[in-house]
Amino acid sequence: MHGFAANPKRRSDLIDGMLHDRRALDPRALTELPSTSTPATVRAMLTKPRGKGIAHVISDIAEVDGRDLPLDEALTAVMGRQRDTLVFALETQHAYYENHEGEQFLLKPAKR
Repeated sequence: MHGFAANPKRRSDLIDGMLHDRRALDPRALTELPSTSTPATVRAMLTKPRGKGIAHVISDIAEVDGRDLPLDEALTAVMGRQRDTLVFALETQHAYYENHEGEQFLLKPAKR
Protein backbone atom coordinates (compact mmCIF):
# COMPACT_ATOMS: atom_id res chain seq x y z
CA MET A 1 0.00 0.00 0.00
CA HIS A 2 2.79 2.45 0.84
CA GLY A 3 4.28 2.15 -2.65
CA PHE A 4 0.88 2.74 -4.22
CA ALA A 5 0.25 5.83 -2.03
CA ALA A 6 3.76 7.18 -2.62
CA ASN A 7 3.57 6.90 -6.41
CA PRO A 8 2.43 10.35 -7.65
CA LYS A 9 0.82 8.82 -10.74
CA ARG A 10 -1.33 6.50 -8.61
CA ARG A 11 -1.92 8.68 -5.53
CA SER A 12 -4.82 10.52 -7.15
CA ASP A 13 -6.44 7.13 -7.84
CA LEU A 14 -6.03 6.21 -4.18
CA ILE A 15 -7.54 9.50 -2.99
CA ASP A 16 -10.41 9.23 -5.45
CA GLY A 17 -11.17 5.64 -4.48
CA MET A 18 -10.96 6.27 -0.75
CA LEU A 19 -12.46 9.73 -0.35
CA HIS A 20 -14.60 10.48 -3.40
CA ASP A 21 -17.76 9.50 -1.62
CA ARG A 22 -18.59 8.56 1.92
CA ARG A 23 -19.80 5.05 1.03
CA ALA A 24 -16.15 3.98 1.19
CA LEU A 25 -16.13 4.89 4.91
CA ASP A 26 -17.73 3.03 7.82
CA PRO A 27 -21.09 4.78 8.37
CA ARG A 28 -20.93 3.98 12.11
CA ALA A 29 -17.83 6.18 12.36
CA LEU A 30 -19.37 9.22 10.63
CA THR A 31 -21.03 12.15 12.38
CA GLU A 32 -22.32 14.83 10.04
CA LEU A 33 -21.18 18.32 10.99
CA PRO A 34 -23.44 21.37 10.90
CA SER A 35 -22.91 23.79 8.04
CA THR A 36 -21.89 26.41 10.61
CA SER A 37 -18.78 24.45 11.62
CA THR A 38 -15.54 26.41 11.63
CA PRO A 39 -11.91 25.29 11.82
CA ALA A 40 -11.93 26.26 15.53
CA THR A 41 -15.02 24.19 16.36
CA VAL A 42 -13.76 21.18 14.44
CA ARG A 43 -10.32 21.46 16.06
CA ALA A 44 -11.98 21.33 19.48
CA MET A 45 -13.69 18.07 18.48
CA LEU A 46 -10.46 16.52 17.19
CA THR A 47 -8.01 17.34 19.98
CA LYS A 48 -7.49 16.69 23.65
CA PRO A 49 -7.41 19.66 26.02
CA ARG A 50 -3.99 21.25 25.71
CA GLY A 51 -3.18 18.78 22.93
CA LYS A 52 -0.54 19.38 20.28
CA GLY A 53 -3.01 19.38 17.40
CA ILE A 54 -0.88 17.86 14.64
CA ALA A 55 -2.65 16.26 11.68
CA HIS A 56 -1.78 14.23 8.60
CA VAL A 57 -3.63 15.34 5.47
CA ILE A 58 -4.77 13.16 2.59
CA SER A 59 -6.36 15.36 -0.04
CA ASP A 60 -6.73 16.17 -3.69
CA ILE A 61 -5.56 19.67 -2.69
CA ALA A 62 -1.92 19.34 -3.73
CA GLU A 63 -0.44 21.97 -1.42
CA VAL A 64 -1.49 20.05 1.72
CA ASP A 65 -1.67 16.43 0.53
CA GLY A 66 0.66 14.04 2.30
CA ARG A 67 1.81 16.62 4.84
CA ASP A 68 1.83 16.70 8.64
CA LEU A 69 0.56 20.13 9.64
CA PRO A 70 -0.74 21.94 12.71
CA LEU A 71 -4.41 21.04 12.88
CA ASP A 72 -5.53 24.68 12.68
CA GLU A 73 -3.50 25.20 9.52
CA ALA A 74 -4.76 22.00 7.91
CA LEU A 75 -8.43 22.71 8.67
CA THR A 76 -8.19 26.32 7.50
CA ALA A 77 -6.62 25.15 4.23
CA VAL A 78 -9.29 22.57 3.42
CA MET A 79 -12.63 23.42 5.02
CA GLY A 80 -15.30 24.63 2.65
CA ARG A 81 -13.33 23.93 -0.52
CA GLN A 82 -15.51 20.96 -1.49
CA ARG A 83 -12.54 18.75 -2.24
CA ASP A 84 -12.01 15.11 -1.27
CA THR A 85 -10.01 15.46 1.93
CA LEU A 86 -9.23 13.68 5.19
CA VAL A 87 -7.49 15.55 8.03
CA PHE A 88 -6.36 12.89 10.52
CA ALA A 89 -5.57 14.13 14.04
CA LEU A 90 -2.56 12.08 15.10
CA GLU A 91 -3.11 12.47 18.83
CA THR A 92 -6.75 11.35 19.03
CA GLN A 93 -6.92 9.29 15.83
CA HIS A 94 -10.13 11.10 14.87
CA ALA A 95 -10.53 12.85 11.56
CA TYR A 96 -12.32 15.53 9.60
CA TYR A 97 -13.68 14.43 6.22
CA GLU A 98 -15.01 16.62 3.43
CA ASN A 99 -15.92 15.45 -0.05
CA HIS A 100 -16.39 17.17 -3.39
CA GLU A 101 -20.09 17.64 -2.66
CA GLY A 102 -19.24 19.74 0.40
CA GLU A 103 -20.43 17.15 2.90
CA GLN A 104 -18.48 17.47 6.15
CA PHE A 105 -18.10 14.79 8.80
CA LEU A 106 -16.24 13.95 11.96
CA LEU A 107 -14.82 10.44 11.92
CA LYS A 108 -14.31 8.55 15.15
CA PRO A 109 -13.66 4.83 15.42
CA ALA A 110 -16.93 2.91 15.46
CA LYS A 111 -17.89 1.40 18.79
CA ARG A 112 -18.19 -2.35 18.69
